[in-house]
Amino acid sequence: MNLQEIKDQLIGWINLKKGNEPVFQEGVAPHGGKTRAFALTSCPLVNLKFDDHKFNPRTPNQGKVHELMASISVLTLLTPLTCVFIPSDKTTNKEGTDETVFLLDGRHRFEALLELAKTDSDWEQKAKVDLKIYYGLQASDVYMLATYLNKTRKSLAKGEYYKFIAKIYDSKYDEIVRSEAVEPDEIRVFKDISSRELTSKNFDLSIGRIVGYTAFDPEQDGSWYPMVGLKQQDKIDDPKAKGKFCPITAGNMATFLRHLCSEQPYGKKDMERRSVEIGNVLTLGEYFRKIILHPVDSYEEATGTTVSCKHWPLDALGSLIESDWSSELLNEGGSGYKLLAHDDIKWERFSEILHAY
Repeated sequence: MNLQEIKDQLIGWINLKKGNEPVFQEGVAPHGGKTRAFALTSCPLVNLKFDDHKFNPRTPNQGKVHELMASISVLTLLTPLTCVFIPSDKTTNKEGTDETVFLLDGRHRFEALLELAKTDSDWEQKAKVDLKIYYGLQASDVYMLATYLNKTRKSLAKGEYYKFIAKIYDSKYDEIVRSEAVEPDEIRVFKDISSRELTSKNFDLSIGRIVGYTAFDPEQDGSWYPMVGLKQQDKIDDPKAKGKFCPITAGNMATFLRHLCSEQPYGKKDMERRSVEIGNVLTLGEYFRKIILHPVDSYEEATGTTVSCKHWPLDALGSLIESDWSSELLNEGGSGYKLLAHDDIKWERFSEILHAY
């Protein structure tokens, strides 16, 4: 589907929502950067519904919602909601119905508008919402934009950020495969992803991506899941652990893994090393689960679990393993790669180290 066809579909969506006639513009990045097309319009609040939060996954903070309600009540909505239009033949939401416009930034503002509508039915029927809608973006650019918008507002937890990183990498990989009919190595994929919106490009796309792959997959519930929190004092996503907290955060997990996995992208001759690392991280999670990762009832009292899952102890453990113990954890002594890039790890010895820790 070409850009004009996508634009025509977007116009159809705006008309369906009874929006104002859109103004189409392009944002151009300096130094020969990308051009991003967008439309500006206003749509009646009653016609808007953003149910799918895959590009804006964080849970709204009710205090922030109430603060925005007070602001909107006096000043009206000052900043447009930022959205992305994705043609209907490419996405279906979890309810199985087509959804083509997704909220990238402004979830708190939209929740505030909905709450205000409950208090004033007359205003609800008259209220219009300003929208800035990007269109014609590649999937990796959509995730990149969503990551940047949320991260710059300090609202994207580290775990959410790493899940986005995994999607950015996978989307860019798929785009290269589709356009060039080749399977790119990590060096190529890393190169094609802009560093402007990432905190630390190589670290995020390697270690952060591994955390995104391994920490939040329900199918791996014997490993790290569901014990890794998106942020500090995150509650475990498991009905059987009602009210209990995740013992380790995604950020602290990444701090530990940076000593055991490569932060640098792998080239063609070493591509399988990343797959080995991911498999070993999942195995390592099984040992952590048995020895260290227990649900936390309260952070008011220090326990073996709460202390051993903190940033500095994990950083120190990872550093010691990397500098002093890697060779004795391998059956063949190593070959210049980070520890978890090998497929001959002595897991019984690793278990002993974790028990001692």
